[in-house]
Amino acid sequence: MVKIMCRIAGFKVNEPRYLNYILYSFSYVSLIDLYLPIKTPSVHGHVDGWGLGACDARGIFIDMKACRPFYLDVQRVQRILTNMEFPLMGLLHIRRASVDQPICLVHAHPYICEVNGSILLMAHNGGINKELVKERYKLAMDVNRVTDSYIYFHLILESYRRRGNLVDAIEDVVKELVSMGAVVFKTKSSSRTTSLNAVLMLVNGDKCSIYAVEDWRIFDGELRKYYEIHSLSKDDNLVICSSSIAGKLRQHGFKFFEPKVEREIKINGRVIRVLSIS
Repeated sequence: MVKIMCRIAGFKVNEPRYLNYILYSFSYVSLIDLYLPIKTPSVHGHVDGWGLGACDARGIFIDMKACRPFYLDVQRVQRILTNMEFPLMGLLHIRRASVDQPICLVHAHPYICEVNGSILLMAHNGGINKELVKERYKLAMDVNRVTDSYIYFHLILESYRRRGNLVDAIEDVVKELVSMGAVVFKTKSSSRTTSLNAVLMLVNGDKCSIYAVEDWRIFDGELRKYYEIHSLSKDDNLVICSSSIAGKLRQHGFKFFEPKVEREIKINGRVIRVLSIS
């Protein structure tokens, strides 16, 4: 089962032209991703849908999704977002569906829910063992009808509901998933490790914060190159994004910067960081 799925970003931009750099980087990578470790003769990008959430300076929030390639919709998204009031904060995701999952709006990220008086969104790039998680957490849901990313979101959502602090909630879930072995898929002949990379957006009134779960340091070779999360800036416009998106943004003069590290989690040989921009 292939679990090479998504490209994600969280961003804060002060002018439309910087937003356009991000949108058209995603448009290009939805068509062709040179970092993608597994390609087919007909598909070289992330063509199975997209989704975004954005919040502007007035606190106006929008959520959009589609189950077709982002490059077909980028101009429409650009027109909508550039009519919002800057600065603008957002989360953007493009999808390459797993071989066992349908292409539909139900499975398009970001997942979104109202919780603790706020709106929480999340997009994920990686995988978790759904059956193992269902057994450990005694989940009542039919895990065959949802994605592993939805289950990851569900766990963070419920932890945040209890804890009231999103960083604490993320840390609790990440530690539990790694310690139970839910990020390792085993067969009789091999085992495969996946990532907990994610971008989350928390909207509370006119206040918005972006958080990123950065989980790629355990990988080598092509998988490391693909799963890497980079933080970039240009003229105080900030982006935390997947590696291939960062590659395109660097062509437009974005430079690496060190974001705020909310938490560093060391467990079972992994170093997972929770980053933020606000």
